[in-house]
Amino acid sequence: MLLGLILSLICTTKLHAQMNPKTQGIASKIPVFCQEWHGWWGFSYTHPNRAMSHMSTRLTSDMQPWRMQWDRNGYPYVGIYDSTNADVIRWQIQCMKAAGIQSTVVMIHPELSKGITFLNEEQLFLPILDLAAEQDYQIFYMDEVAFRKGSVCQEPDIMAKRIIRFLKIVKDHPGFLKIDGKPVYYYQTFGYWPGVEATTKMMQAVEQEVGEVYWMIFGDVNKVSQVPQVDAIISSASNHRSESKHRNVDFSIQDPAKTIAIGHKQNKKIGDMIYPKFDGTAQPWRQRKVGVYGKSARTFEMHVEATMQDKPDFIMLSSWNDYEEGANFEPAWDIDGLTDDPFLYCRMIAHLKGKAFVEPANPPKESVIPMIWEKLGYGDGAGPIIDRVYRSHQRGGAMWVYARDTVSPVVELEVTWDGDRYWKAAQPGESKDTGNIKITEGDLGPSYAVKGIMGDFQIGCARELTSTSQRFDLGSTAHELGDQPWIEAGWAFEPTSPLAGLKVLARSVNQIALSEPMGSIRTHVTLPLKPANKPREISVEAWEGWQSMLAMPPRAIDLKNDPTLEIVGRGRRLATLSVLGQPRESRFVTQTPEILDEKGLSVCYRFEMPDKILDTPGVHFAWIRAKDSAGNWGSPKFVAIPNFESAWPELEKPVVEVESLVAPADAVIADDMINKDKWQGNARIQSQQQIVDSSVLLVTNNIIKRPMDQPIKGSFTLTMDMLHTNYQRGGVVAVMNASATQGYGLLWDSSNEKYHEGQGAVCLMKFDESKSFVYSTRGKSISKRVSSGHSAVQWPMAKMRLIYDSEKGELKLSVDGVVKGVAKDADFKAFTQLVIRGNTAQLYDNIVLRPGVHE
Repeated sequence: MLLGLILSLICTTKLHAQMNPKTQGIASKIPVFCQEWHGWWGFSYTHPNRAMSHMSTRLTSDMQPWRMQWDRNGYPYVGIYDSTNADVIRWQIQCMKAAGIQSTVVMIHPELSKGITFLNEEQLFLPILDLAAEQDYQIFYMDEVAFRKGSVCQEPDIMAKRIIRFLKIVKDHPGFLKIDGKPVYYYQTFGYWPGVEATTKMMQAVEQEVGEVYWMIFGDVNKVSQVPQVDAIISSASNHRSESKHRNVDFSIQDPAKTIAIGHKQNKKIGDMIYPKFDGTAQPWRQRKVGVYGKSARTFEMHVEATMQDKPDFIMLSSWNDYEEGANFEPAWDIDGLTDDPFLYCRMIAHLKGKAFVEPANPPKESVIPMIWEKLGYGDGAGPIIDRVYRSHQRGGAMWVYARDTVSPVVELEVTWDGDRYWKAAQPGESKDTGNIKITEGDLGPSYAVKGIMGDFQIGCARELTSTSQRFDLGSTAHELGDQPWIEAGWAFEPTSPLAGLKVLARSVNQIALSEPMGSIRTHVTLPLKPANKPREISVEAWEGWQSMLAMPPRAIDLKNDPTLEIVGRGRRLATLSVLGQPRESRFVTQTPEILDEKGLSVCYRFEMPDKILDTPGVHFAWIRAKDSAGNWGSPKFVAIPNFESAWPELEKPVVEVESLVAPADAVIADDMINKDKWQGNARIQSQQQIVDSSVLLVTNNIIKRPMDQPIKGSFTLTMDMLHTNYQRGGVVAVMNASATQGYGLLWDSSNEKYHEGQGAVCLMKFDESKSFVYSTRGKSISKRVSSGHSAVQWPMAKMRLIYDSEKGELKLSVDGVVKGVAKDADFKAFTQLVIRGNTAQLYDNIVLRPGVHE
């Protein structure tokens, strides 16, 4: 503990020496709020029956023994936590107070079906009020209504009822913020703006029931300032003040001086939103850029200093713990730049507020995950990591395994070939699959040779997952492996899809409560076996030709009553599925390792691979894990050991066969995407190795149009191949009139990977617009959104069919031959063009549009 205090003082002194004395206390006279205090919940350390939300982890170590893998940028100071953990929340509030943050905004999402309540109120958000009051602190909430697009939540009368109910619960609580004696209510109108009149009436209805409210809005100051009830507005944000081409800071972009002047003219309080940095690259499906670098808090300091010259009434910090955008102020490891100070941004906020930041005591040992203990001074709770696994002479017959710990010496290494339970695709010379796991449901393609991408040789065999899911039986003694065994899958590496993966589902001992739909439960644990967007997770795979991912179930699984695993990963070429139980002494490596440092924290084991492995053609797999002197086993590594061999032509499998497009004589559009000449807009043709004709239409964030060779009057049939490249994206295809104001179409929303089993949702759409179709045109859903039944992002492409029968007044949408939506409508009869709206991105091929009904 004394050493920790000394290091803290050294770090503090170093940081204060870097701070600019000219900015000391420049924000001391105005309030500083911080929004986006997110609830990360369902982490198994505290919740065995709550589904994870806003986070995903495989429970493995990442780079350091104390650091748990997760799909975010940065790493929390107290490790991955659950926001229902009172000790962690208490510590967070103490950090906020010590930094000089007046109040923090908890993000809450309206429940979708009725829109009156919020998700996780009792479990997560309301208890924070009690902890805030205990710490003599006040919080308020941000209604995330803007992100519930198209739902009943956004209807003004429903919103009024929701706010009335919520404020009656919280407004008089000592932990809830009031300004000028009025309870604060905050929400965003960017992407959600019902208009001045509707907003005014909504606020009037609320105040008639609960009294005056302090309305704070994040939205366009030109619109929001016209609402009489609005008290405070945030309309500009520092992360946009950079000219992207050269990354130069440009204060004229979202200039706070202009928004402040407009707001003050309307007698509104105006604040500016300040970001520490912005890095959305941890989730490439969402935001694909580093928008702003933090530069050891200098960027944040610079923007606060510039904004203060414009005399804002308050400052809103962008996010307490939004690790998705890397925009967090919460104390964290590797938070920014080269700093070694997890409290860097708390200290900077305090500096700008003119006060000294004093670190609060860490949460109790029992409230944080054991892996982080060593960083908080609580001893060794993490086992060694397997740093590297080399083969002699790159592809030779011996292995070099480097194991490393940061507290206790490495004392054991275990190597397990294949696993305690495993299934492996038939390798060269084998007539059937091997192992003690059997496939019982679903289809797999034949076993065929995989060619290495780093040389002209075969590296083993795999079988393509051709069904939506497959079920594997581990046998009647599977429960002997324990209720949280390690589970792994290995598949052929796809250079064009390095982040592709699959999911493993296992029955949970406890039913898992879902946040949404409210009251729903899940009976199975889902393990997402896919790489995070980090280079260290794909480099070896490119060399070996095989990709593998392993995970521990985040909660107990019931292998005694249901010894099966379901695999969802259509299109993956699977080589093995493996399960690892407890360590066994018989599998320990007996060779004495080379000690690489004075304390024995880093060692290298060198040993020959078994003759059976070297003498058997194909690919082999090994589990490797190490133990330290404190008794901690580290998370294992699963490595592919291919025997690199000359080609076996009889085992080679051609790429996916796609029939050449044969256009019907009456087709008014028939396009197999050889060129883009007939498309209007930013159409792109992209080569794809998965299909024989090697080209598809790629549509990003834009609109493209294709005129028909002849107009259609009445019924039509549209068929096409379609696939997404990312989750949480929506692709729209519509058959429309000449002005692109009326027509029918379909929407395929790839959705969050957690929903619809990764297949996204589809529905029929109707467009009846006053203006020509533009990117922001939303149209109207005329059928229920249902699962597509086809993997949203994994090959092969889905077969879409849209039929409009004008005589019956009926539309029908099918995916892969299965009807997914039917609607009644006969308003439109004239069609002259096909319109596609992309969303980074969708792929299309073999588009055929013809008059008449063709089932």
